[in-house]
Amino acid sequence: KGASEPYRMFTSRAEYRISLRADNADLRLTRKGAEHGLVTDPERLAALDMRETLISDNIDRLRTFKLFVTDWATRGGNDLMGGAAANRPGREGHKKSAEEILGMPNVNLKDVEQIMADVFEEEKETTESENHSFDSTPSSVYDTV
Repeated sequence: KGASEPYRMFTSRAEYRISLRADNADLRLTRKGAEHGLVTDPERLAALDMRETLISDNIDRLRTFKLFVTDWATRGGNDLMGGAAANRPGREGHKKSAEEILGMPNVNLKDVEQIMADVFEEEKETTESENHSFDSTPSSVYDTV
């Protein structure tokens, strides 16, 4: 009878089809190609190292950045960040990482990154304003005399 979809003959048997996407082929195959002597360009290998480091750093940043569930809902909108469940009693003290928030339906990386950038900017402004308040105080007890 034959295969009606011959292009899927082998990939349909893959347990984790998502790991076989074309957009991550360089991450999956370039290193293996270098191990077998097929990829020898040092610039390509350096670019791969840089990309792997960038991805790893961003994943770590998503895992370590945490906000209270209610803050995620306030900043991202209740519809995006958990709906009415985010404001349920008892949720105020519960924190979730950016990685956990990305696992929620209707949440995308762009929204999470924007919230993270806003929080970092607010923290930066707070730190700067605290530093400026110290600048206006006398630098020593002799300045007050």
